[in-house]
Amino acid sequence: MQPSDEIVRVVLELLESGGYEGVRLREVALRAQVSLTTVYKTFPTRNELIVAALEQWLAVHADPRLRPAPAPEPLYDGLMRIFRHVLEPWTQHPPLLAAWVRAQREPGGHRLLAQATAAIEPASRVLLDVCEPVYADDIAVVLTNAAHGLVWQFANGAIGADEILPGLERTVFRLTADNRHPARRVRNTTTRGQLPA
Repeated sequence: MQPSDEIVRVVLELLESGGYEGVRLREVALRAQVSLTTVYKTFPTRNELIVAALEQWLAVHADPRLRPAPAPEPLYDGLMRIFRHVLEPWTQHPPLLAAWVRAQREPGGHRLLAQATAAIEPASRVLLDVCEPVYADDIAVVLTNAAHGLVWQFANGAIGADEILPGLERTVFRLTADNRHPARRVRNTTTRGQLPA
């Protein structure tokens, strides 16, 4: 085992037990049984170390590349298949998800989002290619923003990790279902020109 592999293993343990703030370089060196100099030579910054550890974890647990469905599937089913693939490993390890969000704000963190996007982009492209292009673009923008919003709410402590997927499920349903009946019920409970509370 390379020293970098042991360092990454220790960092993942620390992230799981203490989150982003739980990763202290001296503690990493001690637990990995390497010098602090070795840690710094391998990973020049603390965030670089955390990003590298999360990239490896994602490659094992949330990658291998999401394949398109073998047969055509309804848009709702396909979108939820993609979201489940992406989120289920993270929701089983909430401290790692919170660290993933935090690490993205630091130098080098953009690689984490790029890695996740690369894993799901081929399957989502196949799914949305059958849609009218402007509709597909709108769906992609709304769902990307909804997913980011829910994940950030989780990272800020506003919701639990187990609330992310149901929130996305409701959003996907509203975007892909015929919502005339629920919309009509809302309008009937308000007066003209007044928005529902």
